[in-house]
Amino acid sequence: MPFSRNSPLPTALVMLSAGDAFAAVFLPGLTQGSPVEQTLERAHCVAGKISCVRGTIPDSSDFYRPFITAWHSAEGQAA
Repeated sequence: MPFSRNSPLPTALVMLSAGDAFAAVFLPGLTQGSPVEQTLERAHCVAGKISCVRGTIPDSSDFYRPFITAWHSAEGQAA
């Protein structure tokens, strides 16, 4: 899996969007009943990666594709 708590993160460029990105992943996971540890890890990974994007938002929605793919794969393995 390309994103995990053990993955090294590149040097952060801008921290302006990290909190918003964290909340955008954590809050839906929390309200939808996902395991808290898993939700925190996912939110942490997205926040870390978004802080490495020049500017405050990714240029393309393709930025999110690896996260979504990994999460769907993990859910399929758990089933």
